[in-house]
Amino acid sequence: MTAREIMSRWDLQITVGEPEATRPDDASGEWPKDSKHYEFSIGLFKGDPANNITGYYSQGPGVKNLPVNADILEAVIRDAQCALNAVDLADFLVEYGYAGPEVTVDTVRRGIECYNECGRFLSELINLLGEEAVDLILMEFEED
Repeated sequence: MTAREIMSRWDLQITVGEPEATRPDDASGEWPKDSKHYEFSIGLFKGDPANNITGYYSQGPGVKNLPVNADILEAVIRDAQCALNAVDLADFLVEYGYAGPEVTVDTVRRGIECYNECGRFLSELINLLGEEAVDLILMEFEED
């Protein structure tokens, strides 16, 4: 099931803001110069906006195309899969390079923030669509 099919089947509405030079939720400042960051919101077309999933979608300077709604949803689903597939925080940190002999304390902190954000996306997807729908999406998801 692709992101476009998911958007259609669950009647999702995705809004994307104008590009920003920095991410207010990222204090590390590690994005390369000329990266673009887009605030987004994902919700049910006729749902309560209070239940929407919000966050930032970022693109490095090499990406010239504007993100489309399917790009945003794919990123949220991939992040939710990361949270689901990690046995625990330690597993996540090792799997994604946030732990190891050469890693700094700041890198571990960024890894913990990333892990928490992935878990938030998973929880918010479940809150928005229900556990059964999210299980189906995560099991059958394929990128466009």
